[in-house]
Amino acid sequence: MKRLSVLIFILCAKIGFAQSFMDFKDGQVINLEGVEFGYSVIHQRPKFVDSVEFTACDIEWYITNKERFSKVFLLGVWNKATASEIDLSKNICLGRIHISNAVGRNTKDRISDILQEPNMVIEVFRKQLLILKKKNRLEAYNLQPGETLTSSITVVLPKGQKPNVSLQAFLSEIY
Repeated sequence: MKRLSVLIFILCAKIGFAQSFMDFKDGQVINLEGVEFGYSVIHQRPKFVDSVEFTACDIEWYITNKERFSKVFLLGVWNKATASEIDLSKNICLGRIHISNAVGRNTKDRISDILQEPNMVIEVFRKQLLILKKKNRLEAYNLQPGETLTSSITVVLPKGQKPNVSLQAFLSEIY
C-alpha cells in the first residue's frame, strides 16, 4: 500500500495551470499537448451606432482533444476541499479568447470562454517530511479523446478591421 501511495505522489507531484495569451489568425489551428484550438469568423455585417458605421463579427471557436488519451482540466491549482465540500456545480474554464480590437464598454464584450462543469474528482497525496500525509481533492473536467467543445461570440469592430484574436489555454499538467 505504501508503494502505491508513493507512486501516486510521484505521478501527481507537479501540477501546472494557465498558459499565457497567444495570438492566432482566422483558420489557424493551435495544438497544445494534443489539444487543438481554432476559430473562424462566421459572419460579418455592418452595424451602425449613433450613425457611425462599425463591423459586427460572429466568431465561433472550439477545443478538440486530438490525442488517444483523455486530457484533464482542473478547477484550480490546489482545491483543498473535503469530500463533503466538493461542489461539482462550479464551472471550469478550459480556454478563453480575447478580441483586442473589439469595441465595447465592458471586458465581457471582448472575451469568450469555454466553460464546463466538473465531471471528476482527483485525489492527490503530498509528501511532508518523507511521509505521505496530505490528501487534496481536485475538481476537474475530463476531455475525452475526439471530444469537441465550442463557443461563440459576436463582437463589434471598427469598420474594415478584422478581429485580433488571442488564446489563453487552461491545460492542466498532472505528472
